[in-house]
Amino acid sequence: MEQALECISEALDGVDEASTADLRGTLSAAKPLGSRVELLETKAASLVARRERHGDSGAGLLNQLSGLSRAGAARKVRTDAQLAQMPAASTGVAAGEISFANASKLAQAARSAGHQAVQESSELMRLAKTLPDCLPMGRWGRDGPCRRLSEKVTAGCDTAYS
Repeated sequence: MEQALECISEALDGVDEASTADLRGTLSAAKPLGSRVELLETKAASLVARRERHGDSGAGLLNQLSGLSRAGAARKVRTDAQLAQMPAASTGVAAGEISFANASKLAQAARSAGHQAVQESSELMRLAKTLPDCLPMGRWGRDGPCRRLSEKVTAGCDTAYS
């Protein structure tokens, strides 16, 4: 962790003098890094809570240390638990290919259609890797990509994305 923090500090030290191309590179690397940090933070809180028998799967600790709302922390812990049942999605988040927000959307879809259906859908995995982070569906409008993703899963993962 110390090495990662040192690297980020070095990047911050030079950000004002960086070229636009370097800044664009930084922006493209920051999102996958953020997803990995979210996953690490959530897993660490869950493991501490389990080992110390907090009884809340780590939501309280995550809330306390990260500044997330209690509900937001609970969603993250619930998503992490569901990712354990979807190895492809879990690997995608750990590799920075799927944002934690889209992993949460996959977990939500899995509650409706089942973990196996989501896990086995190469189309859903591709969408989770390529769609922008899923904001609450109301922010995307009635026909937004996150709503279509959820509808596709609810329909049993056999309809074409359009």
